[in-house]
Amino acid sequence: MDTPTRQRRALARAFALGLQGDVRPAGRRTWRVPSVSEPGLLHTVVLTSRRGQPHLACSCTAGAMGRPCAHAAAVWLWRLERRSGASVLAVRPG
Repeated sequence: MDTPTRQRRALARAFALGLQGDVRPAGRRTWRVPSVSEPGLLHTVVLTSRRGQPHLACSCTAGAMGRPCAHAAAVWLWRLERRSGASVLAVRPG
C-alpha cells in the first residue's frame, strides 16, 4: 500500500474516532494523543522535518516504523482546525 493511501486511511481513522478532540499540546512542537488500543497510554507526536518538509512523527508502533498513524493524523486535524477556525466535518478514506 502506498504512503498517500496510508495517510488518507490514518486521517479517516483519526476522524472517525474523534481523536482530534483528545489532542493535548505538550510543548511548542509536541502533542500527546491517547492510544487507540491501550487505554491510559499516551503517544507523543512531534513536528519535525523530513526531506525538507514538515513531518509529524509519533511514538506509537506504526510511527516508529515511519508509517502514517491515527495519532499524527489527529494532530494534523487538530492543527488544521485551530489555524482555520473551522471544524473538519468529514474525511474520505480515498
